[in-house]
Amino acid sequence: MGFLQFSLLLFTVALLTSTALSDLILSKVDRRIDLTSQIVRITSTLKVENPDSNPVSEVLVAFPERQAKNLAYLTATLHGGKGKAKTSAATLPVEVANPEGKPQGLNFYSVSLQKELVKGDSLTLDVLAVFSQALQPFPEKITQAEVQLGLFQESAHYLSPYVVKVVLPEGSRDIAVSSPFPVKQSEEVQAAVQQVDSIIYRCLTLHEKLESSLRNLSRTGDVQACKAARKTADASLKELSKELKPLMAFLQSSPAASQLLPKVEELVAKERELQERLMTKHSAVVDGYEKKSGGRDIENRVAAQQQKIAALRQELEDILEFIDEI
Repeated sequence: MGFLQFSLLLFTVALLTSTALSDLILSKVDRRIDLTSQIVRITSTLKVENPDSNPVSEVLVAFPERQAKNLAYLTATLHGGKGKAKTSAATLPVEVANPEGKPQGLNFYSVSLQKELVKGDSLTLDVLAVFSQALQPFPEKITQAEVQLGLFQESAHYLSPYVVKVVLPEGSRDIAVSSPFPVKQSEEVQAAVQQVDSIIYRCLTLHEKLESSLRNLSRTGDVQACKAARKTADASLKELSKELKPLMAFLQSSPAASQLLPKVEELVAKERELQERLMTKHSAVVDGYEKKSGGRDIENRVAAQQQKIAALRQELEDILEFIDEI
């Protein structure tokens, strides 16, 4: 197993020197890197403050292009607290962004806030980024008797278009690092499980595109564009389903996968149920627009579906985290 935790930031990187996007400040940054599987999960907890008089409706996050090309899934939630004070986290829309003055070699994503962040207010975001093919075998070739290790390369710099103000407590540890993890399962089973994980993350990305098409529909009223987005997502999801079949057949036939198999099967089943409910919701919303129904009426029609979708999405993320920790 391996975890890297950048609990206190030592460096600030100025990205957009020509044009300031806003006067937001990151007053706290906590970055946790999960290397317990070949799929790398980076969770960044960001405390965002607005000292400016102008309200802000989005927060930008950035990744180097070399990382972004392996980005399989990206989600942002409002931090729900800890212990007894913990509340259910609200998932926020995330979309690709192209801010003015964006430097080459960087990819930006916009997190849309539920309500504007006004002067003097702050919020805390949990940003989860999942990367495939980011962990390299180390060394590349080993004998059958040797333990395979994984090599992951990351910088202590945190990329952000905002000012970062962090006070380092005296005697604090800046970076805590443990050794790369040994591979416990057989190489074939682990590879198959990670491929299933990767496919599920790609499905989740398509789910988000479906949701994004509905947000665009509410802004533009373009029903045909929304239908086209659903058709494209449906075709892509069917292709991913085909990719899953041989992987699941292998895991079901492998004795070495017996402990993981029930959870993997549950993961696949939950994704299919979520996919079906998203399609049903999508069709209902589009149908409402075609019939010129009011916004409140459409919301009422899909309210029950939306509650189940939120619950299924959380269950999926919990199962993915459980599998990654085994």
